Amino acid sequence: MGTLSAAGIGSGLDINGIISQLMALERRPLDALIEKQNTIDSQISAIGQLKSALSSFQDAAKALADPQQIQAFSTSSSDSAVFTASAGSSATQGSYNIVVNNLATAQKDASSQYADASTSIGGTGTLTITVGGNSMNLTVDASNNTLTGLADAINSAADNPGVTATIINESGGSRLILTSKETGAANGFSVSVTDDDGNNSDSSGLSQLFYVGTGNDQYARNLSTAQDASLTVDGFAVTSASNTVTGVISDVTLNLAGTGSATLDIQPDQQGTIDQVQSFVDAYNNLFDLMDSLKAGALASDSTLRGIERQIRGVLNTGANISGNPYTHLNMIGVSVDRYGDMSLDSSRLTEVMNEDPSYVTSLFSDATEGFAVRMDSTLETMVQSNGLLDQRTEGLNSRKDSLARSQERMEYRLTVIEANYRAQFAALDSLLASMQGTSNFLTQQLSTLGTS
Repeated sequence: MGTLSAAGIGSGLDINGIISQLMALERRPLDALIEKQNTIDSQISAIGQLKSALSSFQDAAKALADPQQIQAFSTSSSDSAVFTASAGSSATQGSYNIVVNNLATAQKDASSQYADASTSIGGTGTLTITVGGNSMNLTVDASNNTLTGLADAINSAADNPGVTATIINESGGSRLILTSKETGAANGFSVSVTDDDGNNSDSSGLSQLFYVGTGNDQYARNLSTAQDASLTVDGFAVTSASNTVTGVISDVTLNLAGTGSATLDIQPDQQGTIDQVQSFVDAYNNLFDLMDSLKAGALASDSTLRGIERQIRGVLNTGANISGNPYTHLNMIGVSVDRYGDMSLDSSRLTEVMNEDPSYVTSLFSDATEGFAVRMDSTLETMVQSNGLLDQRTEGLNSRKDSLARSQERMEYRLTVIEANYRAQFAALDSLLASMQGTSNFLTQQLSTLGTS
């Protein structure tokens, strides 16, 4: 037990040291229990890291499973002041001469001028605004017959047919500005009033609001006419209600910016595809590097981890049978896994296949049933989804941890009782030894006296 350094009051025994060593023996089951809890904490943390890496790999797979992303086309305009463009996966390579004659515009009308936005417009009645076949009839009364009141009422009206109302404060006063929400001739509007003064078209009362007079700048005026965009594409005439033009060139969107002539060039975005595939390769390697470290640490001999590895490799090793596509495995297009488990991309080989036919690469990843990325995304979803494989594994570990925590509480209570019993027993022993020591001293003294008499 070692050297006793602290004596009992009566016996000289190192009671605290003895009890400490006895309790160390008693605590061994508790220490083992705490170690199990620490191991579970490490496993829960490892599962969290694994789920994060799997989710990153799934994001990379999702990108390749979407044909809109993997089979991308790049567009270029010879003059971005005339138009810019974007293309989807169904576009085709080509070049087009585009002439923009005029842009699509929205109608904009200004009301007559008033002293300021809070001044009464001088009349009441009904203001009717019509866009196409839809009309809004706004009652104008003392609660809203100012420019501010009308703007608020128009903008908040549930039956607003498609106009916005704002106020401009010019040097001579204020005006109500009505603007079509959409460009194009079909989205122009008309304004009429039913004036409570009985005359709906003069320069007094409610009708003064949009009275178009002559020779007086204070009257209402049209600021912009609603018109469609007009352009030609390789000489063919096109009109569009919007400056965002779709449907003219297959899966291409033209964003008109100004008038003039410019050339549109559409080419497959091979570098974009290479980057997408490289992201997939990088995410795969990051995942398997993590799994290797977890196998050597917190998840050593973990069956869940081994099952995940098998499923992922199973997807990669199962060939795709896609009609019209001569390629069945990823290594045939430059994506391979070496004997050490590392994935790599041969971008030169991938470029060769894209030059042959970009749809081969697209379908090999994104075919709805056979695509590698589609199948990988589906497989990974069962692992990372809410209440999926990893959530269930974490739930099981937390359940074990809770059970161990309850056992720990019981053990700690038991140790408290044991230590109290030891202290009571050693206190009694100390008292007994002290008493025996006193008797021994007395007898020694008496015997000594007899020897000298």
